Amino acid sequence: MKNIILLFLIPFVSFSQNEELCDSINIDFIGYNIENNHFEIDVNTEYTTPYWFGYCGFMITTNEGDTIAAENINTAGNVYGLGNNMNETRYLEILEENFNFSINGEIHLVEGFFAGNGTIACSYPFVFNCNDTDNNGFCDEEDIPNLTYVPDDNFEQYFISIGIDDVLDDYIPTDMASEVTQMLVSNLGIEDLTGIEDCINIVYLDCSANNLLELNISNNIALDQLHCYSNNLTELNIQNNTDLKVLTCSFNSLSTLDISNNNLLTSLACSDNMISELDISSQIDLEYLDCHQNNLSELNITNNTKLETLTCSFNNLSELNVITNTDLTQLALENNNILELDVTNNTELYYLDCSFNDITELDISNNTDLNNMFCNNNNLSCIQVWDINYAENYFIKDDDAIWSLDCEYGIGIEQNLKNKTLLKHTDLLGRLSATKGFTLKMYDDGSVEKKYIIK
Repeated sequence: MKNIILLFLIPFVSFSQNEELCDSINIDFIGYNIENNHFEIDVNTEYTTPYWFGYCGFMITTNEGDTIAAENINTAGNVYGLGNNMNETRYLEILEENFNFSINGEIHLVEGFFAGNGTIACSYPFVFNCNDTDNNGFCDEEDIPNLTYVPDDNFEQYFISIGIDDVLDDYIPTDMASEVTQMLVSNLGIEDLTGIEDCINIVYLDCSANNLLELNISNNIALDQLHCYSNNLTELNIQNNTDLKVLTCSFNSLSTLDISNNNLLTSLACSDNMISELDISSQIDLEYLDCHQNNLSELNITNNTKLETLTCSFNNLSELNVITNTDLTQLALENNNILELDVTNNTELYYLDCSFNDITELDISNNTDLNNMFCNNNNLSCIQVWDINYAENYFIKDDDAIWSLDCEYGIGIEQNLKNKTLLKHTDLLGRLSATKGFTLKMYDDGSVEKKYIIK
């Protein structure tokens, strides 16, 4: 069993409890006086309203409802009540004859206690298990092991399951918490990870698929991998987690993601959020990036030359430069507003999806490792490939577009003129050497150039 004593107590809301008032009453547990057989507590009221807890007293009960200790009207220093801005010590006499120095229960502020018509106004968790190790006749701070507060029962149950804890009482031994290096708490219905701050040696954390609204990992600086996807997070602060290499925070409600201090990242999945800006210029070792289904209008990956997989689909991108990303093997950018896409340098590609954009030219003749390619729903009339039969069998395009070995992309008028011979230059009546008015130039490739000359 654990040796536990509570030094501070955190209120919870009961049916008749005024939460704001109870939150502003601080109770510090001083200890158990063995000689006088009573508990000593310091009470400090910090609320500013004129509310008065008339004739109030304090009592302690177990979780089973048994009263262990209470104030005595004959020895109480103040029986009239508590108001704002008061600070005093209260003494709760032990009522059990065979007190076993172990309590899991609550401490109550009882209004009307000394008037004989008591009503519980505030209740606070109370855990006590003490041995007078220094033999000074008082269970005080010297007899208290360090405890970590874990208010979420599902989270504490995890510590019980791995042998760190043994009683579901909102506390775990701090020295045992520091022994945890991997924490696998996904899909456990956890709403609060308070207590994780003392798990200072965690390297791997998977808290995905829970009901988390916030996540404080500022103390967990040894983290190497963090998986917190499928929660309800609206913000994520990882500025202290500079050793982080893998981050998966998809399927949350994040509008921003600052990874400026996380320069060791090799894998980042932040899809299905509401992120409007993503700066990955410092993450030069990044190999995997999934940022699809966000609100991105820009994405600069020129510094991420080790990138192998990029999924940036379902954003608002109008351009994407992948020229420097020669290690890319998978590229998915469908459902954006991209006008141009140059993948001639990305010869390692085996998967490309650029469908549902505004692309007018696409040359994949250098991408001979492609197994799957989707370019439908663009403005393409011709797609340049290395093998037309292969493209017909394995790639997807619009019906009115064609596969070709040479779409003549990038060949302008001047270049065309260099590659053909002028056969005849006449006016509209066929007379040679036309010098003004409408003129016709006929070339050996069958093309005709029409001009109107004014002199």
